[in-house]
Amino acid sequence: NQIKLTNVSIVRLRKGGKRFEIACYKNKVLEWRNGVETDLDEVLQINNVFLNVSKGQVAPKDDLQKAFKTEDLNKIVGEILKKGELQVSEKERTYQIDNTYREIAMIVAEKCVNPETKRPHTVTMIEKAMVEIHFSVNVNKSTKSQALEVIKQLQEKKAIPIARAQMRLRITMPNSKEAKKVKEKLTPLIAHTEDESWGDECELIFLIDPGQYRRRRCEILKSEIENQSQLNVVWVESATQFAPDHVTETVIILDLNGGLIYQKDFNEGLAHLTSNEYLVLAGTFHGVHAITSKISPVKNSTSTGLEVLEADTFKLHCFQTLTGTKFLMLSDLTQPSIDSTLRRAYDIYSDYVMKNPFYTPEMPIRSELFDLNLQKLIKQVGGM
Repeated sequence: NQIKLTNVSIVRLRKGGKRFEIACYKNKVLEWRNGVETDLDEVLQINNVFLNVSKGQVAPKDDLQKAFKTEDLNKIVGEILKKGELQVSEKERTYQIDNTYREIAMIVAEKCVNPETKRPHTVTMIEKAMVEIHFSVNVNKSTKSQALEVIKQLQEKKAIPIARAQMRLRITMPNSKEAKKVKEKLTPLIAHTEDESWGDECELIFLIDPGQYRRRRCEILKSEIENQSQLNVVWVESATQFAPDHVTETVIILDLNGGLIYQKDFNEGLAHLTSNEYLVLAGTFHGVHAITSKISPVKNSTSTGLEVLEADTFKLHCFQTLTGTKFLMLSDLTQPSIDSTLRRAYDIYSDYVMKNPFYTPEMPIRSELFDLNLQKLIKQVGGM
């Protein structure tokens, strides 16, 4: 019998003279390969190995044992996920390349600053610089490792002034004697001391160049001091002192045809629109996006359409998926881009809406789990 699956990606591996396939959720294969997703149940649509997924031909145990030398399904699936070829259409492959390109640029923008201004570069600026250095992405390689390579090439080729943002480290100890010992040992690594507190509980906050910093050195340092006093090392994210968290006011989701399928406000002080006004906004934005996607001043190039609409008090950001679904976020003006937040919202949508077997992309979104996890995301980025 044929298996009718939606939102499916097939991973195929030839081994032992046989072709083996597994049915996975779209986007989850690359997340698993990049270490973002570790739960196989979140990756597989059907927990089985097939000779042909579309025809429903399950692989016989004898074939699996002969090819993989084991009957452990998790080990077999793991090998297929790791070594198999992800079957994608030309449109999906183009989307993957563009998406990976964008994600790499986002990582670079998050990790680096302009050393001349001490301000972060925009994602668009990083993308343009990547084009200038002719960087080619690999969709099967982790975006983080490729981002590090981009940083290296941008510095070597001097495409733009760029440097790794410094990392902030906070150390707390119960007495000043040990705190001074720690500071002496870390002095060669410290780029700038932000704060020192020498009261009953000592606290040191300083910036360190991540290129010179090694977690192992702190581990060694910790082992040297633990016998004498308590040492608490806190690793804090990079360069956030240069870019404050943005505030997300509203999340809007449009279907392929511009229909409003979701809208939620996250700021009680926002001047709320009526349901009819949101419907008009959805249709208008969809139309403008369609027109701008056909506009490009560069010959033989394509445009992604309208990505940011900026007014004097807010920005309306847009992320369009491969299926044409649009995620809109209304935010304040403190950030040049909130692409990472939009993509995380899309991941939540994939997990809690698209995996619902009774849901189709044109239906209004009615999911408590989606609402709950979206609200958690907005809180994390400073929306509430």
